[in-house]
Amino acid sequence: LRKKILEMFANAKTKLKDVYMIDFSSKTKKLNAAVVGFGNSRRVILTDNLLNELSADEILSIAAHELGHYKNRDTIKIIIFSAMVTGILFRMSDYLLKKSFPFFGYSSIADIAGFPFFALIMLILGTFVLPLQNGFIRHLETKADIYSLTLTKTPNSFISMMEKLAQKNLADVNPGKFIEIMLYDHPPIAKRIALAEKFKARDANAKET
Repeated sequence: LRKKILEMFANAKTKLKDVYMIDFSSKTKKLNAAVVGFGNSRRVILTDNLLNELSADEILSIAAHELGHYKNRDTIKIIIFSAMVTGILFRMSDYLLKKSFPFFGYSSIADIAGFPFFALIMLILGTFVLPLQNGFIRHLETKADIYSLTLTKTPNSFISMMEKLAQKNLADVNPGKFIEIMLYDHPPIAKRIALAEKFKARDANAKET
């Protein structure tokens, strides 16, 4: 498995120092993996739960997904997006706080008496922004799934991996649309499996032709 992961990163022209395992089983039953570090220090981290529960091809699908995040520069995109959203929220709260001075009797925006109102404003604005932020991250997650499916060409392993993740992580496979929009920063498992089914059908059609 280590050799296959190193080869996959090499073929994608991405430096990887090595593959490591960490102890998760003593704390949780969840399955997880990550790519951490930069340049020559970049590592793939696999939890012991993952190694015990999934096949090599299923783990490769996860590693390819994490590689997709790196190749698509998703971390940078999320940082920039979050900074922009935070800036907008603070600008709007600044405007609303200053407009509230006559009503609440604050001496200035620095008056500590206005903090509860500031917290309320941020809570309300954040609730409206949350679906946008989650939608953006779900879009990036879908692109990473597509990268994984394209790179590994093993949709069956991707599907079985998703089914096992849903079971072990106690995920709602197909939540309601409102719940998805408001709370999910990853596509629901059902949609991720459906995406893999499309790749599977496309590959089958290609073989027939």
